[in-house]
Amino acid sequence: MLPQLQLPVLTTPAEIQAFKAMHPQQTVALVPTMGNLHEGHKSLIRLAKQRADVVIVSIFVNPTQFAPTEDFSQYPRTWEADLLACKSAGASAVLAPNPEALYPMGTPLDHRFSVVPPKKLTHQLCGLNRPTHFEGVATVVLKLFNWVQPNIAVFGEKDAQQLAILRWMVNDFGLPIELIGHPIVRQPDGLALSSRNQYLTTPEAKALALGLSTLLMGVQRFVQQAFTENPTAVISVEKTFQQKWESIAPQLPSSPTISWDYWQAVHRESFDPQAYFSPESLLLVAGKVGDVVRLIDNLALYPPNPNESVVNCS
Repeated sequence: MLPQLQLPVLTTPAEIQAFKAMHPQQTVALVPTMGNLHEGHKSLIRLAKQRADVVIVSIFVNPTQFAPTEDFSQYPRTWEADLLACKSAGASAVLAPNPEALYPMGTPLDHRFSVVPPKKLTHQLCGLNRPTHFEGVATVVLKLFNWVQPNIAVFGEKDAQQLAILRWMVNDFGLPIELIGHPIVRQPDGLALSSRNQYLTTPEAKALALGLSTLLMGVQRFVQQAFTENPTAVISVEKTFQQKWESIAPQLPSSPTISWDYWQAVHRESFDPQAYFSPESLLLVAGKVGDVVRLIDNLALYPPNPNESVVNCS
């Protein structure tokens, strides 16, 4: 802990309520994170600060969203740097939940209640290889919502499937919370900011990682041009991604390689998979760069607000 920061660190519901009592009649925003904060996270905090009087940032590496094959213990913990990031971005307090208070019955599945999202949202994309991941995400977020009872919650749009599931949860449970998605923050070269980018340790890996955003933007340009020429055009998702990748791949390093998990288009509201593009398409990709770094990215075919389609970080 860094006392000189004068940033309250809350660990239990009682401490949250005592903190909120010091700010009566003020709107509260929650920004849930797992720490290891970067500029993308700070942009979420700044957006929350624009929309609410009080901003609480949670930092909690949630064990229930890690599969047995994923090393929960190796997830980077950067507490002091995270506190500095929260303070500089305008957070009012940090919530670092006591795990025993958050999961009083323990974390094994047979010891606790869980939020089980609809299969139509989880049995595709990232959910295919991580079957319990989104159950863990939805469960911990609902617990945090119950603890904080915020007016607003801010999430990044890079985790598009997660955001769709949480929007569904808020709507289905009738939670009095406004869920706000923040556009993806990208480096000037187009790479989406991610805590996992730190594992891109060679120039070749960094250059290859750009293949994700390059592919998305190439498909977006191609399909937009096709719809401009013929608004009723029927354009195959799989064929277009394949052809565009075949044109891009020779320009990228040959080693390491990208092992694609998926490239897909879904309806950006319903998240229904699409075999053919529509103006409402959301383009999504996921792949492993080399043997270690799994990255995800997405891009709306036609962003709702073109001025917010890409946020650059210099």
